[in-house]
Amino acid sequence: MNPQREATVDVLEMSRVLSVSPDTIYRWARSGVIPALKISNRWRFIVTEVLESVRQKAEPHPDPWHQSPRTAATRQGWERRWARGRTP
Repeated sequence: MNPQREATVDVLEMSRVLSVSPDTIYRWARSGVIPALKISNRWRFIVTEVLESVRQKAEPHPDPWHQSPRTAATRQGWERRWARGRTP
C-alpha cells in the first residue's frame, strides 16, 4: 500500500466527522459543495480534502462590509424607492 494514498470514508463516517445528517452529505456531494468520488454507485470521501474545502468556505470575506451582488442590488432598489417617497 502506498503511504501517500489516503483512505476514503463512506457517507455515514463523513456525516459523523462533520456532525451533519447523511442526507446533507448526499446533497452536498451531488451539488459539489464538498469533494466526493462516486465509485460503483457509492459516494466516497477523502477526509482531509473535505475538511480543507469546508474550512475554506467557512472563512469570512476579507472585507467585513462585503455584500453579495444580489443583496447590494436589493438594497439599492429600496434606497431608490425610499428617496422617491415610496414606502414599502
